Amino acid sequence: MQRFEQQLDALNMREVWERLPISLRSIPKLIHDSTGIELEVMHKADCLDPLVNIDMATAAFEIDGHQQRVMLWCDPLTATESVIGHELLHLRRDICEGQIKLMPTRFCDPAMSNMAYQLENEMEHIFIIPEEISLFSDAEDRWAKDYADVINRIMNREKPDKTEMVLAWMQIRNSLPNHTDLAKKFGPHIYAQGEMWAQESQSFNDVAKEAKDQNNKRRLLSWMMEAIHTWHPDHRDTVGYGSWQITGAGLNFEPMGVGLLPD
Repeated sequence: MQRFEQQLDALNMREVWERLPISLRSIPKLIHDSTGIELEVMHKADCLDPLVNIDMATAAFEIDGHQQRVMLWCDPLTATESVIGHELLHLRRDICEGQIKLMPTRFCDPAMSNMAYQLENEMEHIFIIPEEISLFSDAEDRWAKDYADVINRIMNREKPDKTEMVLAWMQIRNSLPNHTDLAKKFGPHIYAQGEMWAQESQSFNDVAKEAKDQNNKRRLLSWMMEAIHTWHPDHRDTVGYGSWQITGAGLNFEPMGVGLLPD
């Protein structure tokens, strides 16, 4: 994978890369061996048409089935081992494991499309952040700071957003269980919105914990689709699900359905 090696050197990322655990450094080769696609590592400033907004991100990944490309965008000045490792874990789950994913259809408006990508990312974080924390000593504090900022932003909103609130509670209780300070700060704010919001937040937390403990994302995705149908009924037929599959034609996203998942 000569191009990959050259890109690491061009971005001065060699030292960061070689400090990664071998289990993560092997992921680009696993992807190449199974798909024939070489991972590209590029400066995020060169990402002219990002799938999602990466302006505030240190790193992000993109899988392009049409062009048969897999890309890891980063800011080489601030990308640490845990930041790069996090994106590699996403790629391993999507490509090597073929995990089921929430995906907006072409009928989605831009706002709902962005929300669908956010919901998918938060579901993946239930599985990825704990593994990242187990691999990198700096990861837990970094995520705790990020979610402290999220909580502050939510609590300062004039009009609370239920989806945002439920996702944040789900994340801090499952991915950051040691940071009880976050839960103690955020919990009363959720209860202040009413008993129904508190119950829904706790229900999501319980389903996420079960999914994480059983390594079963389908259960969590099913619950998420039910929430979309309840909270955003106008979009119930515009958000689907599927997975990345490796076929003779290459790496392709295979739709599995739209709306609620079958039992």
